[in-house]
Amino acid sequence: MNIQDWLKENVDSVECRALEEVGWVAFSAALGSAFTGAWVVTGGAAAVNLAAGAAWQLAGCADQPPEWPTNDTECSGEGGIAEGQCLQAVPGPDVSGNCGLLLLRQGGISQYKTVRQLIKTCRSGTYPNGTPKVTTTFIDCDGNLGEDDEAEEDLWPITTQVQEGYGCERYIDNPPPKDPDDPIGPDIPGPEDDDGCKWTLTPIDSYVSSSGVFHFKYKVCPDKPECGECFTYWHTQDGPQIHTPEAPNPPPPGADCTCEDGEPGPQGPQGEKGEKGDPATDCCDETLSKLDQLIQGQSDIISKLPEQGFDWAGLAIILARILELLESPPEFDSDTYTLTGVCEPLNDDGAQPEFSTPVLGGTFDQAAISRLDALQYLLQAHLGYKTPICGPVRPELKGDWRTIAFISDEQSPDGRNRLRKRLRYRSQSGNDLGGLIDHWADFTFAAGPVCVQHSGSSVGTPQVWASSANEGKRVLRHAFREAGVNPDQTGKWTVGGSDNPRYGMSGTMRVRTTGGRYWITERLGSDGRPIVGRV
Repeated sequence: MNIQDWLKENVDSVECRALEEVGWVAFSAALGSAFTGAWVVTGGAAAVNLAAGAAWQLAGCADQPPEWPTNDTECSGEGGIAEGQCLQAVPGPDVSGNCGLLLLRQGGISQYKTVRQLIKTCRSGTYPNGTPKVTTTFIDCDGNLGEDDEAEEDLWPITTQVQEGYGCERYIDNPPPKDPDDPIGPDIPGPEDDDGCKWTLTPIDSYVSSSGVFHFKYKVCPDKPECGECFTYWHTQDGPQIHTPEAPNPPPPGADCTCEDGEPGPQGPQGEKGEKGDPATDCCDETLSKLDQLIQGQSDIISKLPEQGFDWAGLAIILARILELLESPPEFDSDTYTLTGVCEPLNDDGAQPEFSTPVLGGTFDQAAISRLDALQYLLQAHLGYKTPICGPVRPELKGDWRTIAFISDEQSPDGRNRLRKRLRYRSQSGNDLGGLIDHWADFTFAAGPVCVQHSGSSVGTPQVWASSANEGKRVLRHAFREAGVNPDQTGKWTVGGSDNPRYGMSGTMRVRTTGGRYWITERLGSDGRPIVGRV
C-alpha cells in the first residue's frame, strides 16, 4: 500500500494522535492563521478549545479528550504581566529539568521566583492597612500549583526571562512569527510501504474552519531520499487534501455548494428588482368571465352603474392584484448581521472589532432559516467578547518615587518599640533631594485609627493612618503639594478604618533620622538605587 492510500484510510486516526498532544504552539498557530474566522480570533484560546473538541468528536477519537489550554491568564480586572512575556519555558535537548522561567519584579528590578509556568497575576483586594494586594498563580519547579500574595506596588508589572538552554512554549499574546515548516507538535510515525520506505507525519500548521472545527496541516516525509519527496496535506472530514496551499473552508451557512464537478456551485448574489409593470390579467380570466356573466344577466341595472360613477375596469384590476399577491408571496432582501465589541482592545483603525455574518434573502422560509443559522455564529462571537462593563481608565503613574519614613515620639501602647510608618508616592516636581528634605524635615502628624487614601492620579495610591479624616488628608495634601498635583481636583478620596487593634495605634509621628541621615529617599527611574538624604 502506498502512502497516499494509507492516508485515506487513516486520516482521522492521525488527527486524533495530533489532537492528543495539541499545545499552545498549535493553538497560537490556529489563532494566527489567515484561514481562521474572526470569531475564533476574538474568542482566543477558549474558542480554539471548543473547535478542538468538535474535531475530536468528528474524527471519532476514543475516550475523553485531553485537557487543552484555556484563557487562564485573564483576570476579572487588569492583570499585571507586561506585554510580550513568555509564560511557560520548556527545556532544550541539552538541559535536564523543567524549571527555566525566571519571574522579575516591577519590570525587571529584582528577581521574584523561578518557576515552570506563570499562569496569572490578578488583583485580590487589599491588606488590612489598605495596601492593594495581588495574587500570583504559577506552576513551581516540582510541578505543583502555587499561589503567592504581594503588594501590587512591589511586584507589578511582572516580566519574565527564559533561562539559557530553554525555549518558550507560550506567550501572553501573539508569539513571534514561525517558519511555515516548523513543527507545532510531535512527530507521528506513519506506515512502512511496499517499497520498504518508512514515513513520518509532522504537524506544521493549524486553523479553525468557519464551521468551528480544528484542523491540522501535516508534512509527510520518507526516511530515504530514493523513496520520494516530502509533501503536505490538510486534514478534512472528506479525507486528506494533498498539495493544497490553502485550508479547506466551507461556505457560509445557507449557501448551496458542494464544490464537486457536476454539482451546483455557490449561490450567486440576488439581482436587483425590476421596474413595476401593469397588473397581470391572465391569472384572472375565470374571475373576469364570471363578471361578464353577471353583467349580461343584470344588464338593465348594470347599464345604469357607470352613470352613478361605478368603475368596472378598476374592480378587475383590484381583483387581479389580490390574486397576484396570494399566488406570489413577498421576498426578503439578503443582509449582513454585524456584532460590534464595546470593551475590546481597539484595532489598527482605532475602532472596536466587528464580527459579521451574511444572511440570505428569498421567501419567508428561506430568509428565516438563514437568520436562525446565523444566530449560532453571532452567539459564538459574543462569547469571545468581554461583557460590556467598561471600567475606568487608570491614570499613568509619572515622576520619581519618594519614600518618607516616620517614627513616633512615644512608645507603642503594646510594647517598648515606637510606631513606624512609611509614605510612598510619585512626584514630578523636579525637586532635588535637598528640596525634598526641606519639604518634609519638620513635618509631624497624629497617627490614629482612620485610614485615608487617595487614588486616580499620577501620584499613585498613597495612604496614611491618622487620628481623623482631616488629619489624614492634611498629610496626603502635604505630599501632593511636593508632587505638584491638586488632590481635590484629580482623583478621589477614600476614608476607612479597621477593627483590628494592631492597626490605627495613636502617636505623634515625625520624620525618622538615624546616624545623621533622614529616612527620606528618592528613586530616579525604575532601575535607579534610592538616594538617602543627610541631616
